[in-house]
Amino acid sequence: MKSDIISGFIILTISFSCTNYATRQVKHQKIHGDYFLEDTIHISNIILCSSYQKGTKGNLEQYSVDNDSVFSIFSKSLRKLSLNIEIDTEISFYCDVFLHFYNKHLYMSEINEEVILKLASKRPNRISMVPFIYLHQNDYNYVVVTASGGGDSGNTRAYRAGIALFLVKQDQIIYSRMFNFYARNGDFYPDGSVDPSTIEQKHWDKLVERTMLDYLKQAQ
Repeated sequence: MKSDIISGFIILTISFSCTNYATRQVKHQKIHGDYFLEDTIHISNIILCSSYQKGTKGNLEQYSVDNDSVFSIFSKSLRKLSLNIEIDTEISFYCDVFLHFYNKHLYMSEINEEVILKLASKRPNRISMVPFIYLHQNDYNYVVVTASGGGDSGNTRAYRAGIALFLVKQDQIIYSRMFNFYARNGDFYPDGSVDPSTIEQKHWDKLVERTMLDYLKQAQ
């Protein structure tokens, strides 16, 4: 419990001092320039995982979210970009340990690219997008100590929505990029919601935009 309190304090400090959007392991992300803005991007399979953790040492537990609702929010953000998006009428969702469900920080190096290639659509003359959407929430105990020796303690719930987008062309990953969005209970969840999928649309818009920004910049 003591280590959880200390770690919770550190994480809260980071949450106050950093931006809400961040990416990791850029060296593992791919950006190739052999694509065009007019290319059609086809989506048929989604990796969508959700997890919960209590403290810093608690086990990760899976919890249920409405996959269709989360994908609807994501696709709405995607359609706001200058891209030709084609989505199957029947979307298939995946998530299991083989796809690194326990990779709660969404490290690019931990995502099996062979699985991504298998999930990519084989539509001719299409670029296939395989989105990996990860929702995570964490409950912490925290202690805030002031210079005068006073302080405060309590509980907080931290949320993360992570997106890793993979674009596949002719059985090759030509683009892969990842971004995370972070929030804390009270800042973006005044109703005390326990479901990270209720993140406001504007935050999803920014998250998707940042994840696709280098694609838009380099597309001819």
